[in-house]
Amino acid sequence: MAKEKFTKRILCIGAGYVGGPTMAMIAAKCPQYKVTVVDINEDKINSWKTLAKKYLIILASAIPAIFLWLQYYFYLKTIPENITPVAYNPISGLLTDLYSLRILIGFHHGLESGSNTLLFYLLVALSLLIIIPLHRIFPGRFTWQKVNSAERSKWTFILLVLFGLTLFFPDKLVTASMSVRLSILFFFGLIIWISIQAFPKKVIIIALFVIFAAFTWHRVIIYRFHKNLNTEIADLEDAGKFIKPQSIIFPLNCSENWLQPHFHCYLGVDKPIIDVWNPQANGIMPLIWNYEKMPDIILGELNKQAFGAHWVSGNDKLTPVPADYIFIWRSQKMDKDEGVTSMYEKLIPYYEQTFRSENGNALLLQLENFSVFSSRGLR
Repeated sequence: MAKEKFTKRILCIGAGYVGGPTMAMIAAKCPQYKVTVVDINEDKINSWKTLAKKYLIILASAIPAIFLWLQYYFYLKTIPENITPVAYNPISGLLTDLYSLRILIGFHHGLESGSNTLLFYLLVALSLLIIIPLHRIFPGRFTWQKVNSAERSKWTFILLVLFGLTLFFPDKLVTASMSVRLSILFFFGLIIWISIQAFPKKVIIIALFVIFAAFTWHRVIIYRFHKNLNTEIADLEDAGKFIKPQSIIFPLNCSENWLQPHFHCYLGVDKPIIDVWNPQANGIMPLIWNYEKMPDIILGELNKQAFGAHWVSGNDKLTPVPADYIFIWRSQKMDKDEGVTSMYEKLIPYYEQTFRSENGNALLLQLENFSVFSSRGLR
């Protein structure tokens, strides 16, 4: 009789959500042990076998994506860190984003935080109802239906993995905020995990009411911004008509709306122009300016040291070029932004107003007076 190769045999009675994962981990870490799991319910054993097959299928299907990601990651190592940083967001900031449900913010972080916070508290309350066995603490007062333990364990594992990736995955590896994209998957997983539970009818009714109230509140806030979009688009189109091809634009923003600072990207889209604050080309996206062939941009005759502000710098060995246009969005609120007001006062000697929308949304300044800037060798 052949000698058994295992040094120890372990028998686990009960294939629940504790015994199953525990034995699986022991078997994985201790291949010299023979691990056997038995249960009076044959369906539990079969469910774990099915779960293992599913994980293997998911892993196999993810291999091409993992390979491509690793290829891109090592490619990033060849790019200077000041252009495409592999950055990690502070965990406190990431937890705040989860708390405020940043993924649902459409226009304004402050105005939309109330409805999002209400939804967050609902998710927390439902999660606590799942984790804390109230039907055991208060027998007879809470009636809960049984849930497939293997299915619950599967989604609990997925949820923990997604939560860990959201907090600890490098934030700038592919396109801008990876943490935001991972948090979307985390909340999808959380919703699925909650949905497979069997809540009492009263809990379901209260949860639906809170969801309806929160989304109604959120839609009312979003409508305030949507109703003005046509006017704002028209202002951008009108300003773009005054911009000449082959021009350089330096945009400024006075809006508290997080989305509106991107509006300048739609100026003169039918013309070949350079927007020095194009967010898709400033190092947080795969498309990156060629800084070695890009000269420094100056405003009038002011470089960034003289101006007291920071903007994208090019190769200082090349002759600097001035921005042809300064575009200010929400210029009617400029007096409330000391930084923009200070910049505007310094720009006046070099730029003249070319266009201003009736409501003051869009203000376009064109370079007028550009003389010799001797310290930079301009002629």
